[in-house]
Formats: sequence, C-alpha cells, structure tokens
Amino acid sequence: MQELYLKLINLGLNILKVDKLKYFILKNEEFRLKYIDLVNDILTLEKNHNQNLEDKVFGTTFAKALISITKQTNKQRFETKDHIKVEDIETNYNQLVSYIVKTFKVVKSKLVSLNEEISEEIINKNATLTDQVISKVEARIAKQEQVKESVTDKTSEQVKTSQTEQVEVQMVQPIEQIEQKQTSQQADFLNSFNPNMFANLNNAELPVLPSQDPRFYPYKGKPKFMPYLKIVLCVLAVLSTILLASSLLYLSYTTIDISSNSFANIIESNKNWDELFKVGDKEILKKFPIGISQITLMFIRGFGLPILIYMIPTILICTYTKKSLSNPREKYRIPLFPIIFFIMFFIGLTVNLYEFTSLEKFKDAWQKALMAFTSKNDIDINKFFESILKTHIQKFQLGVGLVLSSLVVTILTLLLAVVLIIVNPKLDREKIMKATLEHQKAVMAIMQGQRYEMDPSLYEEDEVEIKHPSKLKLFFLKLKNKNKKEDSKDTNN
Repeated sequence: MQELYLKLINLGLNILKVDKLKYFILKNEEFRLKYIDLVNDILTLEKNHNQNLEDKVFGTTFAKALISITKQTNKQRFETKDHIKVEDIETNYNQLVSYIVKTFKVVKSKLVSLNEEISEEIINKNATLTDQVISKVEARIAKQEQVKESVTDKTSEQVKTSQTEQVEVQMVQPIEQIEQKQTSQQADFLNSFNPNMFANLNNAELPVLPSQDPRFYPYKGKPKFMPYLKIVLCVLAVLSTILLASSLLYLSYTTIDISSNSFANIIESNKNWDELFKVGDKEILKKFPIGISQITLMFIRGFGLPILIYMIPTILICTYTKKSLSNPREKYRIPLFPIIFFIMFFIGLTVNLYEFTSLEKFKDAWQKALMAFTSKNDIDINKFFESILKTHIQKFQLGVGLVLSSLVVTILTLLLAVVLIIVNPKLDREKIMKATLEHQKAVMAIMQGQRYEMDPSLYEEDEVEIKHPSKLKLFFLKLKNKNKKEDSKDTNN
C-alpha cells in the first residue's frame, strides 16, 4: 500500500510540474474533477490506512494547490472515500494516467517518474499558474488549431480535385450517361460525407500521428538484452578509446636519440647523418619515436591534440545510449549510422596499430622510415635495430604489450557492435501501414461527426517501470530533511 501512496503523491506533483496540465486543471472541468478525485484518494490512504511519507501527509497540501490554481471563491469540498477498496484506488490511478496521456498527449514517463524529494514547499512552488504561463499555453493551443485548419484546407482541396477529375473522366463518355453518372456520384458524395465535416474537423482534436506518438513502437520485436548490450558496448568503447589513445601517445612520445654518427656508420660505413639524411627535418633524430609511422608523426606535429578526434565515436555512442534508455521507442534498438561510423573508425585505428604488434614489426617500421629519410633502398636494418634493442628493449616490449591489449579490447568492441547490428530490430512495415490506416479512419470519422477508437494494440502501454525508493534511499532522504530543519533553526536563532 505504501507503493500505491507513493504513486499517487508523485503523480499529483508531476501533474503540477507540467504547465499545460495546470492550465487544463483551470480550464477543463472534467480534468479538474479527476484531479480532485486523485486528491481524495490520497486523503483516503492517509486517514483510513495511515499512509505517509517520512511522517508527513500531503493530501491537504495538494487540495490547497488545486484551489490556488483555480482561484475558486466558493468552497471546494474534499473528502475521504470510506467504502472504496485499495484495488479501486489503483484502478483510478491507472485510468487517470491513461486519460492524461491520451487526452493531453503527455509522455507517460513524465507522469509516473519518481521525484527525488516531495515536500509542502515543492508542491506549493509548482502550484502557481501565472498569466504569462496561461498566455504561453493558449498560444501553443492556437498554433495547433492553425495546423488543424491547414489540414482541413488541404482535405477540402483534395475533395474538390477529386470531383474535378471525376467530371473530366465523364466528359469522354456518351452524353446520355453523363447526367446519370453525375446524379449518382453527387448522391454518393452527399451520403458519404457529413455536410458539417469541416466544422467537425475544426472543433475536434485530431489524433496524433503514429510517427509522433511516443507510445507507438514501429519495429519488429523487443530484444530484452539490447539495453544491456548497449551499456556493455559503451563500457568497452570507453576502455578501447583509453587504451588506443594511450598506445598512440606512447608510440609517439616515447623516443630514442639516434643523432650520434655511430648509428649513421651502421647504415653506411664512414658516413655521418649530414651526408645520409636527405628528406625531412634532421632534428627528429634526437627524438626518434619508437613507433615511427605517418600517424605518430601526425600526433607529434599536432602536440597530441588529434587524439580528441578518436574520442568522437565513443562520445556519440555513449550519448545516444544514455538518451535511448529512457525512450521506449529507441530502448531496444540502435541506429545504423552511428554504429557503422563507430565500426569504420575503430577498424582504421586497429589497422594503424597492427604494425606495432611485435618487435619484428617495429623493426620493419624503422626500416621504412630510415629508407624514406635517407632515400636509400638497401639499408641493413638488422644490425642497426639490434644496437637499439641493447639499451632500449624494455620500451619496445612495453609498446608491444600496450598495443596488443588495445587490439584485443578493440576487437571485442567491434564484434559486439556487429552483434548489435545483427540483432537490431527491423521496421515493422505492416504495423506502420496499419497505424497509418487507423489514423486516417479516425480523421474521417471526426469529419463525419463520429468517434473512432484507434486499435489500442498498436500502442505500448507497459513501457514505464516505476522505481520506488529503497529503504536506504528513504533513510538518506529523511536524514537530509532533518539536516535542513536544523539549519533553518540555526538561521532563525
């Protein structure tokens, strides 16, 4: 029963947090009565079932909030429901949430979300409805009405166009058939459409397009493991990025001084670097990167800043994942573009690092670099590299270990990304077509002054899980409130 009480007071506060809903409490009598009923349910749980939150009750506070919004001069009656069952209160709660979602197009998660703190001050703060807010909401409603009118104009134009096309077809028929056809078609047209259909369309609220309704899920299947896989992908992506960045920085900024002419003599006897070095800046010999390559030279020239570019795919994936987990439509899937971009980017990094996975590959990289700097094609790298390893082998071994670790984690990340693409739900085109048809039927019914309920099976109603505070969290909230009280007492003293 405590959970039900938490649901009710959170819903009561969440409604007050939405300006549009406060506006309709003031303007819409049906909704105002439903909110009063919610307050009565809260009062019933508090008085008849001894429910409270940290020894505080909020029924009276919500009642005062409603009076503050409506500015009623006559006395509003709030009362407990002595004979109502707890199950009926739960039903009232669910019906109110569904009513608000359907009538006022408010996302369900915004209504049922758990507030970190509920107090009389917070409720009173959200119970204000200024003239400025009213004007803002009314302007938004007026804009929606303009959209409806434009839809009406388009529909009217389509009907006229249809009539014109019918007449043009009739002109090629025998004269005797024209009068009969016109009479028949005019009768059919008048029977099919209510004369007041455009007025009906203006006065009614058009149903939301399925593509704009957060409850509509247009994909096939909901892999329950998908949210967890996306979180794992984010963790692996962050780890891969850290290791890849560390590897590139280590290969670029771990250097060896080979400017001594003794190294030049190994390449060619009785020669110094002034004679051998033909291309580039000879200063690089004093700080020769152990992972010499085009990409490490780019890092050195850019003072390591290009590493920020390699963080972009991970930032994109993690940002999208965080947003999608709270969006029912995107929770169980992942868009192809960011994941493919992510895969291609990491494959490029993997290829660049592959040439430093062993001492032999380091030696090949050095040979290519020295051949480019000296314009010589016959360098015996073995003796040269052996002399380097005598005093610097640990640097190269650490580089190999770091690169291999990076590649292992990166490959796992790429494999998981591929798995996500494979299990990614595809568009359910049949469902989309059905939803579009249902929407068209609903619009046509409104035009004819009728009411048509769209198929409820098209929409998801059970996506939001209400998380109630644990005992530990309630303890800390209570402690926090006590500290606030003590601080306020000290201030008053």
